[in-house]
Amino acid sequence: MSEKSENMFEVKLDRESEQSVYLNLEIARTPELDDVVNHAKELVATVENDRPVTVGQVHNLEESINGLTIDVEGEECLIDNLSSLIEEDVKIWHEIEDGNVDNTYRLTFCPPNILRRIILIKQANSPIEGITVWLNSLKSISYKTAQELSSVRRLRIELDGLNNLPVEIAEILGKSSVSISLNGMKSLTPKVATCLAKIPSKTLGIKEISSEVADCLFVPPSYPSPAYTTDWLKLNNLTTLSVATAKALARVRGPLELNGLTALDSDIAKELVKHENKIMLNGLQAVDMETAKILAQFTFRLDVPQSVDLIIDQYKPQWRQKHRND
Repeated sequence: MSEKSENMFEVKLDRESEQSVYLNLEIARTPELDDVVNHAKELVATVENDRPVTVGQVHNLEESINGLTIDVEGEECLIDNLSSLIEEDVKIWHEIEDGNVDNTYRLTFCPPNILRRIILIKQANSPIEGITVWLNSLKSISYKTAQELSSVRRLRIELDGLNNLPVEIAEILGKSSVSISLNGMKSLTPKVATCLAKIPSKTLGIKEISSEVADCLFVPPSYPSPAYTTDWLKLNNLTTLSVATAKALARVRGPLELNGLTALDSDIAKELVKHENKIMLNGLQAVDMETAKILAQFTFRLDVPQSVDLIIDQYKPQWRQKHRND
């Protein structure tokens, strides 16, 4: 984003001061580009032969242009999206070039060279603890961007704007990340779950989960977690669980957050109490006597609302009761 060349596109950062940056734009020879050329040739031929241009011809040319992929600073982008996203993003890129990474969470487009700059700035400020990269406004993540992220050790990344995650991207992120937030995820496939299982701390926004997918989130004890992090699974958008899914989730390592559950029957409770770490059920509104008795057997930390905790507490051995009257 410095000296202007023939492949560069000017973007105004400030209309009053006329401050600008220039972006490298490249269009490769692809089938999509051939479509644009063919539709343009058809239109030219129609005009040259004094034939009326049809609405369909104009529409086809417009559609082919909008579907054209261009390379912007090393990142692929549909030309139809360029004008709507680029101006605001480039302002933030300019801040990043100046060392300010406060607004990375607002980026809707993050080429590898910009991401590299973000990482370098953050690493300079946090050389030991690892870094957190907030990219919650991205709607997709490219292979190149994922590769750039995979080069970072002790990476914590937030990608809450993604609705889905391709397997090839999940594979890359699973190799280096110690924490990932995907709170916008609508669904999770077994293959993606298997990749994400290797990331110690995971926040997943899915609203339902099958026992098959839950099984894939289990990592065998033979696969060690990095010493500098803690396994943690957050599934706070789940509102229901099947018995089979509860059984699978009970096997995962580390704390388990299920704060979206408002009710819990005894069959599901029987499976969850087999979990060998902390469980958070802060959304529970009430429990019946049978479920309370089962939860009272749980020997690890159980986080529930105080009203529910009072019910469970009365079924614990006296020495474990928190609310007893001495």
